[in-house]
Amino acid sequence: MQDLYPLLIAGFVLTAIGLLFLRTFRKSSAEKPVKTKKPRHRDRNAILKDTGRRLSQNPKDPEALIELGELYFREELWEKAMKIYALLMDLSASNAELDEFEATFRYAISALRLKNNEEAYKGFVIARTLKQDEFEVNFNLGMLEYLRQNFDKAVQLLNQAKSQQPDHMETQRLLGHALFRTRRFKDALVLLRKTVDQEPDDKE
Repeated sequence: MQDLYPLLIAGFVLTAIGLLFLRTFRKSSAEKPVKTKKPRHRDRNAILKDTGRRLSQNPKDPEALIELGELYFREELWEKAMKIYALLMDLSASNAELDEFEATFRYAISALRLKNNEEAYKGFVIARTLKQDEFEVNFNLGMLEYLRQNFDKAVQLLNQAKSQQPDHMETQRLLGHALFRTRRFKDALVLLRKTVDQEPDDKE
């Protein structure tokens, strides 16, 4: 029995050393920064080829649609962008991971660039229900309300846009006209004078 003591002690010491080494190794591994993959720079043809392949397998592939929409929006291919963002709007209703506001906002912008004011109006109305503090939503929706001769609504939206970007001249000009149409002449005069100072060729 006594002959086993040295073996037991040696085994205990080796086990302790092993546990200490393992603990030290785990700690050093945890402290190492996690390497993340850098996004690959892909040219237009690569994006079109890849997204085309993925969408042929699944026409509702959200990642492929987002990448393709980004490309079309960046290149100002408004008709194609509008179709992509219409799909993303539909998908966002059942997919919480998709940015519903971004898809709706870009759909509205694309429609506006195509002079499809009805669809642009619908898009901006929905976008504003999702975010009410976005300058571009308030400005563009205010402009569309003005064109629809809903001058009180235009005043409300353009006032909010002005509070967000006080120096935006187009907001001041439109707000001045909307105030004039609602017979708030004194307030309109202040803004329209600023507009004339900045844009003396504005005959209206």
